[in-house]
Amino acid sequence: MKRKEIINEHDLTKKMLDTIRGINLIKEAEESGDTISPAEGDQVYNDEAKKIADTVDPRVQITKFKIYPKDRDVQFEGRLDSGINFAMSTKAMKLSISITDENGGPKSIFVDKELLATLQKLNGYYENWSREWATKLNTEYKPK
Repeated sequence: MKRKEIINEHDLTKKMLDTIRGINLIKEAEESGDTISPAEGDQVYNDEAKKIADTVDPRVQITKFKIYPKDRDVQFEGRLDSGINFAMSTKAMKLSISITDENGGPKSIFVDKELLATLQKLNGYYENWSREWATKLNTEYKPK
């Protein structure tokens, strides 16, 4: 007859959590040698910042801009002063939005004509942006 071992569930739970924390379960696309991260001051970044400011809102903040030639993907994310966060990806072929406060918590906003017009402008910008970057990925940013 086997003898049952008495375990401390709290210690076992702590051990499992430490193991989980040590493993990156969700990984963003690995930055490889062919990942391009345009930064403020780079021509491509400045061009994109000007286009979105002229088209959507001059107060837009760009939070992520990465070009993955090998994966044929461009990811572009930002935030509007109204609390609207947006994410665009040529690979996903979608525009995603979320509404949060400055700390990332949920935020209620009033839907009015101005907000709806801004969302329409953002969607129009996305449609042009995705076509433009699909072309650039095939011409200017071919994988090495």
